[in-house]
Amino acid sequence: MNPFSKAIFKKYFKTNNLIRHQFESFNEFTRNGIQQVIDETPPIIINTKDFTIRIKYGHAYLRRPTVSATNNIPYLLYPSEAREKGINYTISLYLDLKQTLITKDETDEQLFQKVYIGEIPVMVRSEYCNLYGLNDDELIEQNECPYDLGGTFIGNGNERVIVSFENMSTNNVYVWELKSQGQLRSPVGAEVRSIVSPLSIMM
Repeated sequence: MNPFSKAIFKKYFKTNNLIRHQFESFNEFTRNGIQQVIDETPPIIINTKDFTIRIKYGHAYLRRPTVSATNNIPYLLYPSEAREKGINYTISLYLDLKQTLITKDETDEQLFQKVYIGEIPVMVRSEYCNLYGLNDDELIEQNECPYDLGGTFIGNGNERVIVSFENMSTNNVYVWELKSQGQLRSPVGAEVRSIVSPLSIMM
């Protein structure tokens, strides 16, 4: 590789690593995806003989990974501590809930703000990770290698990775040139992976 090409590659991978698409996908999920899922979730409706309760989900809030000390005061949890203590590295999900009580005589509404719902695994070095935005010296202070790109999830202290792979789409014809025709007369080959379309089942 000539020096010019080497410099181009070095410059590119300094700002664009090989798992950038995973970060972009997870960051989009935390920015907009979670709220979109909540908005598309129908309300909970409980019907009884005397009244009806309707619970509608509202705005979502995310809190960075934290852990409680012995005095029950939470502090920021970093990946190195999660690995060492064998715990999950997660963000907390809170929701605003609107409860509507409908009886024969009246309708009463109550708003509950920031109700704790549960935990969501967070990708290391993503926007909601506590390592996000730290420089090399700060990463070393948190027992992290500056050259570790992240992109993993930590569950019970064990790191899990996302394995990316390509899969051929179905019901599409792929054509390629044959290097060796052999007994075939055609200079090209073709392949299609077929599955039954839901539309054909309906028909």
